[in-house]
Amino acid sequence: MKHLMIVLGFMCLPYLTQADTLSLSIDELQTWNAIGSDGEVNSQGNAVQERIMGKPDFVKVIDLPANDANVELSKKVGFFMDVKRKGFCSGSLVGPDLFLTNHHCIAADNGGVIPATNIVVWMEYTSPKSKLATNSTAQVTQILSYHESLDYALLKLNKPLGNRYGWLQLEQNPNRVHQIRSVKIIQHPNSRPKEIVTNNTQVINCQSPFTGNKAYLCYLADTQGGSSGSPVFSIDGDKIVALHHRGVEGRFNLGTRILFIAEKIKPYLPVTGAGNNAAPAKTSTKPAAAKPSPAAAPKAKPAPKPADQPTDTQDNNGGWKPII
Repeated sequence: MKHLMIVLGFMCLPYLTQADTLSLSIDELQTWNAIGSDGEVNSQGNAVQERIMGKPDFVKVIDLPANDANVELSKKVGFFMDVKRKGFCSGSLVGPDLFLTNHHCIAADNGGVIPATNIVVWMEYTSPKSKLATNSTAQVTQILSYHESLDYALLKLNKPLGNRYGWLQLEQNPNRVHQIRSVKIIQHPNSRPKEIVTNNTQVINCQSPFTGNKAYLCYLADTQGGSSGSPVFSIDGDKIVALHHRGVEGRFNLGTRILFIAEKIKPYLPVTGAGNNAAPAKTSTKPAAAKPSPAAAPKAKPAPKPADQPTDTQDNNGGWKPII
C-alpha cells in the first residue's frame, strides 16, 4: 500500500503533456533552460561559458534562399522539449519515428534517465511566429538506446514524423569522415528558432588532455546552450558525421563521431538509402541479365583498409575516458 501511495502521488504531480505544449508561446519556451549546458566546469573545477568562438556566425534557416540545400536538410532537425523540467535540446530524425539526441538531455537529475513520455519533439520551430501543432510534434514513447560516455540517446516517437519531413542518414565511411576539413551544424541555440553555422567551422586536431580519445570530432563551429544533440555535417554533405556534445573551455566545440554511435544503434535504423535524402530507385523495362553461376563468378578483391579509422580509448575499468 505504501508503494502504491508513492506511485499515485507521483502520477498526480502536475506537468505539461504533449497536448499542453500546443498552447505554449515562443516567449514561454524562451524562459526554459538548456539541459546540461551551463553547469560545465574546466580542469580547475570552475564554471565556464563557452561554445561561441569569437564573433557569432549563426544564420537563421528561415533567411536562407528557398533553393538552398540546407533548407531541405534542416527539416529533419528538431527541437527537444523536456516538458516536466522545462528544458530543451536539439536533435534530428534518423528514421520515420526515430529521433537522435544527447544522453545528457535525457539524464535524470538523480541518476538514470527521465520517463520517455516527458519528452516532446517539435520539427517546425523556424521563426518567432512559429506555432506548435499536432502534425509537427510527437511524444516520445520509448528510449530505445543510450550511452552516457558517447552521449547519445535514440528515442522512439508516437508518430512517424519522418514520413513528412524525411530523415537523416549516418556517414559510416571512415575515409570520408577522415577527409572532413570544415563542418556545418543545424541547431536550436539558446532556445532560438532553427539556425545554421557554416562560417569559421574548421575541424581541428584536439588530441589534448581535455579530450583523450579519438571518439570525438573537434571544430570551431559556434554552438550555445540548447545546441546539445544537434547533427554535425561535413560542410558540403547531407549525412551526420558527429553528434554535437559540448565545448571545451571556450577553445573549441566537439561532437561524438557518428561511427561510434552507429555501431550501437544500427539494429534500430531503417535500411540504408530508405530515407528521403536518397534518390528513388530507377525502374527498367529491360529483362534482367542472367546471373553467372557461382563457379564463373570472379574472385572478390579484399576491401582496402580504412584510413585512420578511430579506435576506442578505454581506461583500466574498460570505460571511456572522461573529456576533462
